[in-house]
Amino acid sequence: MFKKITDTGAKTVRIVKPYADNGKVRDQFAFAEDAGAFGVGMDIDHIFGENGYDVVIGETMTAQTTSLLASYVESTKLPFVVKGVLCVFDAKKCAEIGAAAVGRSMLPHLESKGVEGVRELLENVGNELRYIMSSTGFKNPAEIDDSVLWMNPV
Repeated sequence: MFKKITDTGAKTVRIVKPYADNGKVRDQFAFAEDAGAFGVGMDIDHIFGENGYDVVIGETMTAQTTSLLASYVESTKLPFVVKGVLCVFDAKKCAEIGAAAVGRSMLPHLESKGVEGVRELLENVGNELRYIMSSTGFKNPAEIDDSVLWMNPV
């Protein structure tokens, strides 16, 4: 399907899931180059769930380090984008305007339990936000900044 789309001349970016198998990621980038993609990228906001990394069509997903992402950038001649990055400041803006959660993360809950499932999800997200804020000393979302973030160099 992707090749059919690029064959129309559409400037298309191939977004790849964060496969645990790095070879599969690189194969997908090579496929995108061969198909005439405009760019490639990584879907790092993939929903992993509460019980570990997700499996998509039999393929295990995993978190991506900055050094691994950098190696992907170097492995392709195409422009590279990281899809799904929501920085602390964007999250703060969303919280201030009341956008607690949107999109696909709600769909499994809506499908399995209807409105009650979405209500439970939002309650869990609120609880997690309160826990993180109490752990980092922030009293409300408007105060959140990057002062408590620390990256462990890999």
